[in-house]
Formats: sequence, C-alpha cells, structure tokens
Amino acid sequence: MAVDDGHVDGVGTVVGDVLDGYTITHRFRVRGCTAVYQAARGDRTVALKTLCRGAIARAQLRMDNEIASLRVLGESAPAPRLLRLGIAGPQRYFAMSWQPGGSLRRQTEARDLDGFAEIAVPVCEAYAALHRAGVAHGDVSRHNILIDGHDVGLVDFESSARTSEADDDGLRRRFTWAYAAPEFADRQQPSPASDQYAVAAVLYRQLTGRYPRRQIDGVKPDSRRALTARARLLTGAPHRRWPGLRDVFTTALSREPADRFGDMGELARALAAAIG
Repeated sequence: MAVDDGHVDGVGTVVGDVLDGYTITHRFRVRGCTAVYQAARGDRTVALKTLCRGAIARAQLRMDNEIASLRVLGESAPAPRLLRLGIAGPQRYFAMSWQPGGSLRRQTEARDLDGFAEIAVPVCEAYAALHRAGVAHGDVSRHNILIDGHDVGLVDFESSARTSEADDDGLRRRFTWAYAAPEFADRQQPSPASDQYAVAAVLYRQLTGRYPRRQIDGVKPDSRRALTARARLLTGAPHRRWPGLRDVFTTALSREPADRFGDMGELARALAAAIG
C-alpha cells in the first residue's frame, strides 16, 4: 500500500509521530474522521485504527462495534487480535496485531483462472472460521480480504455483527453495496448467510471482472431494485474450464438466504469439488 502522511485533525498522526507509545510508520486509509495506520512499538509491528473524539455518534458506535467483535474473536484466526485501547489527545484508538499480505484486489488479477483456483477455497474457509467464532463480517469486499501466500486474513469489522445477538442493535452499518446480500434491502443485520452471498459476489468479480448483478443506470446501488436483481450465470472461459462452478455460484448467490449453502464450510467444499 502507498505511504501517505497526516490525518484529518493533523495531530499526532503524521508518519514518524508517536501516538501513545506507537510510532506511526505508514498510513493506509482515511475515511471521514477514521484512519488506519501501520505502527511500531519496540520490535512489534501493529495496526492502529484512530477516530477523532469529536466524531459523530454513529462513527463512535461503529468503532465500539468493531472492538466488541474483536473481543469476541479473541485469538481466533483469521481476524486481527485486539491488543490495546487508548486515548491520545484528540483521538481515541485501538491497536491490533498486524495482518500480513495484500488485499485480494491487489493480489490476484481478475480473469486469472489459476490464481482464482488458489485463493477461492481459502477465502471461504476464512469466513467459515469467522462464523464458527461467532461473528458475521458484514462489509465483505476485495479490500477487506488479505492474501499472504496461502493464508487469508480479514480486516475492518466496523459493520460486523455477533451472531449470538439476534436482535437489531440499531447500528447504522456501511456496506459495499455491489457485493451486499439482497436482504440488506430490508436493513437486516449481517449474518453468515449474508456474508456467504457477498463472498460469492467477490469471488465472481475476481474470476470474471464483472459484478454478479448488472448495474442499472439511474438506480441507487443500495435500492431494493438493485439489491434484489438476479445474479448473472457464469459463462465464458471459467464455465468451460469448470462446468460445475456455475451451480455453485447460482446457489451461493440465491436471493433467498434459505436457498444458499447451509454455511461457508459447505460452500468451500462445493467450490473445492467444482474446481477439482
């Protein structure tokens, strides 16, 4: 990722500055009043997420939600491990274990069939492990999946949900709408089933270079019409190489959650069988 300096409040977040004992080495992303950094403390490399203390309430709640999910996950791979919470000047922050690798978007070019065959099942297995630990990710995208050789890491749990908490928590979550499950048209909470749809959509995009749902001109991506559009059938070179893969995508991208695979482990096994 590219190196960049500074943050929206300009205090204590310039590369080389020290934030509560952590020396900032790289900035990876700023979105609104939230930033993500690589930092060092002694000989340990960590990820820092910071938020302006004066940020709007829903941004504070999203950070609280991410912290709550990381606490539930604990030592469970493939998520980062929560190391420390703190306040430094005008910012609150938390430190996480560093997740090596690059994003799925950067690691594997679309339409690379051999590359797809290497990463598809490990990605599904990573989400299966997440769900077994009691968390649905929510905002599945190619940016939030990290590939390090054959290892897969997942990051950015702001929009996650603990699967033991069935009731609507009222949190205003953010999603990558091009991959989001149809049930989000009814503003349902993330679930293993909605993650499954989004993972299948991400893998479809990675394999074909296209989103599984056709983009409709003049229609907002978070509208019911856009979210409930029928997914494309898999065609072309991927279908010729792996004829059974079409049915795998058709099932995982079903509009009704009950028509999808029973869980991510089942999807992983179906993918493995189709790819051979």
